[in-house]
Amino acid sequence: MDWWRFHRFGIQPRPDILIQFPQPMRYLLTSLLLFLCACASVQSPQGGPKDSEGPVLLKSNLKNGAISYREKSIVLEYSENVLENEAKQPFLSPLTPVTVIPTGKKIRITPDSGWKENQTYELRLNKKIKDEHEGNTAADTSLIFSTGKSIDTGFIEINAENLSGKNLSGKNTLLLTASDKTQYCSSGEGSIRLGGLAKGSYRILLFQDKNENLKYEEEDGRLYSDSIRLDSNMRLKCRPLPQMFKPLRIFHLRKKDTLMLESSRQMFPDSVLLKNCVGNNEEGTLFCLFPVRENRIYKQTDSLGNLTTDTCDLSRIDSSRSLPVIPLKRKLRTDRKPKELQVFLAWTWKIFRQPELIEYSLDSVWKKTDWEKTGAGIMLKLPVMKPGKIRLRFDTLLFYNRQSLRKDSIMLQSSDLELPGKISGNIETDFSDIKVELIGNNKELTGKSASKSFQWFVSPGQYRIQVYRDINGDGRYTGGNKLINRKAEPLYIYPEKIELKPGWDLENIRIKPEF
Repeated sequence: MDWWRFHRFGIQPRPDILIQFPQPMRYLLTSLLLFLCACASVQSPQGGPKDSEGPVLLKSNLKNGAISYREKSIVLEYSENVLENEAKQPFLSPLTPVTVIPTGKKIRITPDSGWKENQTYELRLNKKIKDEHEGNTAADTSLIFSTGKSIDTGFIEINAENLSGKNLSGKNTLLLTASDKTQYCSSGEGSIRLGGLAKGSYRILLFQDKNENLKYEEEDGRLYSDSIRLDSNMRLKCRPLPQMFKPLRIFHLRKKDTLMLESSRQMFPDSVLLKNCVGNNEEGTLFCLFPVRENRIYKQTDSLGNLTTDTCDLSRIDSSRSLPVIPLKRKLRTDRKPKELQVFLAWTWKIFRQPELIEYSLDSVWKKTDWEKTGAGIMLKLPVMKPGKIRLRFDTLLFYNRQSLRKDSIMLQSSDLELPGKISGNIETDFSDIKVELIGNNKELTGKSASKSFQWFVSPGQYRIQVYRDINGDGRYTGGNKLINRKAEPLYIYPEKIELKPGWDLENIRIKPEF
């Protein structure tokens, strides 16, 4: 007998016990023990190969190229039971909230607010469907259809590169915003294609959507931003900028070797760009570079204090538009004197080139007026003491054509002719990084102060005062951000109501902020 079979399972054989039985019984017991050993032997489980194939789309109530689509839901039927994959990524472009219901081999996609009339949609199934058991994804599929009688066939294909011209690794999100605020979206690695587009103007954003909320935020890192006019199918190469919130757009001016740079946020660059700065504010910065015959490397500090380096790449010039004039948004304040009306025009841009000639018109007669430079704007002295519309024209806000005069107008109301009052006081605190702001009744910023003492001359009305600590030194209040673990700057809102009546002054206001 093979006694080793018993030792494999920790059984100590007792031959003497078997001898005590008659010989026929010994044969029976031995056969029984061998049968038990054979049953206890370990073997590999039996079965077929592991499923590595993704579900196959068999049929759908939506056909590619369908027009006048009126079905309430899109129903897709696959070769096996399926589930939704990557729920945060959109099914439809333009972006449309949908409800997805998987039932066995079918999956139903229903727009929450129904279909938009005369709209071309693109259903993108890139890694959006997986099988129920193994998690294998279905093949990438794109179906274009329209709720109108025709389909918009335009598309844009964009490829992200680094500064060396090599493909940018990682998954990127392409977001297009039309002039009517409709948003189209696609994502992927390498070349990204977005179809079903109508002719028109679009705003392009390409970035790594790390939190998958389809919005560019600080933690998303690199960003490419541009404006295009889509008249035919377009293929682009882009180079996302390394700094946060600092996309640059490059435009040709009248001279071939002169460029205009426009940022989407205020920039704090090195001396190379700073000496060519035309104007800036919290919304952006304009630079005029002359001459420019080769790529230029510059350094800058972003709003978070990060020092970064980027290249002004001449191959990225947007020849579809130019930027010859500073966007002239402005704020108005008036001050009545005995024989004149002082009108303060403060541009929201800090302009480094001031006007040289200013004229005003009443009844189509243009007259020159005295004016003075005041910070980011000018003060006009006008012999006008009644409500009405005053027309202005001034020069040199155009970059090159100084002979042209830009027109503007001021609508004076009765409240503008009232004598302004004074709001003044002090902030009682030991902190040295205090900023004080005066907010008007329409929630617009009316006055600012960078010291503990404040004084503003404003029109009668209701106001509130808020105080904050400018910890990062960027000159504005910075809120918190949980994703990047950034705390909000301490903010205090003065609880008492500030009401300035005509002919009044509110002085010696003492505020002790409770941070």
